[in-house]
Amino acid sequence: YEQARRSMMEAQWAQAAQQWAELCEQRVDVAPCHYALGVCLQALGWIEQAGQHFSWAYALDPSDAATCFRLAECLAALGEWQQAREALAAARQLAVADGTIDQLAAHLDALQAQLM
Repeated sequence: YEQARRSMMEAQWAQAAQQWAELCEQRVDVAPCHYALGVCLQALGWIEQAGQHFSWAYALDPSDAATCFRLAECLAALGEWQQAREALAAARQLAVADGTIDQLAAHLDALQAQLM
């Protein structure tokens, strides 16, 4: 876990993705592992795979605004506009509910403008 986090913090995306993938295999029911793997895959440009891991993370923890936002980003990148809009709306509601709206507002607004 610590090695995967360190690789991710150092932007060693391929190495971090491999490490997180191993953790996801061992702990399939841990949302943060799938989220972290999704971030790495997204950074590597593997958007469809990233979206799958964000979907799994969101299914495991449907209260996480950041996961829902990342899923919306992937859906938008894949041209799934309506699903991206729905995920973005859900992310905004979750961010308001969990108090992270101040941290995510600029990102949410930027993606919203892109989806218009």
